[in-house]
Amino acid sequence: MSNLSERSKNNMRAISISLLLSIWNIFTNKMPTNIDFLRWGAISFTLYCLWQAIYFSSNDGGKRKWLKIIISYVLVIAMAYIVFVIILLHDTEHFRWLLLCKFFMVAFLFRIIQYGFRANEDRVLLQMEKQQMLAENYRVQLQELRTKVDPHFLFNSLNTLRVMVRNGNKDSEKFIMSLSEFYRQTLKYNESSVVTVAEELGVLNSYLFLMQTRNQGAVSVKLDLSEDIMNYKIPTLSMQILMENCFKHNRMSATSPLQIKIYSNEDYIYVRNSIQPKMTHSEPSGFGLSNIRKRYELLGILDESVVINKTENDFEVKLKLIKS
Repeated sequence: MSNLSERSKNNMRAISISLLLSIWNIFTNKMPTNIDFLRWGAISFTLYCLWQAIYFSSNDGGKRKWLKIIISYVLVIAMAYIVFVIILLHDTEHFRWLLLCKFFMVAFLFRIIQYGFRANEDRVLLQMEKQQMLAENYRVQLQELRTKVDPHFLFNSLNTLRVMVRNGNKDSEKFIMSLSEFYRQTLKYNESSVVTVAEELGVLNSYLFLMQTRNQGAVSVKLDLSEDIMNYKIPTLSMQILMENCFKHNRMSATSPLQIKIYSNEDYIYVRNSIQPKMTHSEPSGFGLSNIRKRYELLGILDESVVINKTENDFEVKLKLIKS
């Protein structure tokens, strides 16, 4: 299909240029009373043949490429000379150097035009291939980043379930069903680098249920997201990662619950939590805020994609909404 398209474009260029040059030749010379259509048609056909000869000879690579081009020049120009001087003008006595020079100049002009077309097409093709390689590279990197999130959460969830079963918690079965639902939703969006806020919220609600079940009365979560942003997008599981960070780095209890607020304003989703640092510092997980920033970068969003605001009592992260 691409070869056919290339041939069609080349034919259209050959026809257009040969006709335009023939018309230009008529109007730049003294306008005859009656136009010799036979001669005009012969000029157009000769220019068309010259263009095609140069095109196909230069299209063939190899060490003898330029030799083939020169031979094609000579053959087509010789044919043009025979058509005009011998057949049309019936002149076998004089050698028309001026006419020969004109055809050589036209051949050289055709070569320059074709080189320009080819250079532009090669540039466009190279740019497309570069974009395809970047897209594939981004896809692989995004998938790699996602695989760092899932095992970590699964490990924490199984550890929570172990504690619930050991303590004979009556909600253990419900916890297992919720965990199953959470992974059903995450697998649903497994191939997506971004999801809508509504989809992310569905996953987040399952995750929050799991965490609130484990920490009865020790977590207070307030959701205040505008309906207008539900179709906007954010990196997949980015809000869940922020929630994990809240629970990982802060202590919580029934007497001092961890306060979390999730709300939207203008082009951002805000996740704010009260600062209640644990007595012992957690080991770096390696896939927190840097993971989310990296995924924004891979999506081509570099400016203020993840913004951190910290006060004495609160820690807040802003995630940029993707509107397109």
